[in-house]
Amino acid sequence: MVEKITRLDMRDRATLDRDCLAQLYAELGQQGAEGVVCRALEELATRVARAHQHMLDGEHSALMKTAKSNVSIAEQIGLLELSTACLAVVDAARGGDGVAIVATVTRMQRVAEASLSAVWEMQDVSF
Repeated sequence: MVEKITRLDMRDRATLDRDCLAQLYAELGQQGAEGVVCRALEELATRVARAHQHMLDGEHSALMKTAKSNVSIAEQIGLLELSTACLAVVDAARGGDGVAIVATVTRMQRVAEASLSAVWEMQDVSF
């Protein structure tokens, strides 16, 4: 019989590569960089939701493909922690371990949410 249950508080933070974003703004200008960042954020949100659905449907191959495509998008705009979380999903899906898949997809969702918020908060920062 279990006497004590410990609740784990899951908080993931976003890790932003400010140098990556600064380079993007330097190369494309403010308007161009903001367009790239906005499109990337929209695409990431869509693909994270799609990855979750692939997980629910047991489509491991599609899950791997979607998570892997998130890696390059996240790296393009400096979302390092999200890129790492997506790679963990790829590894878990490749291994076929259901518990690991659920854990990593859930983490990817939390990190994506934190990352999207962090990028929006940085909009007022000049590059």
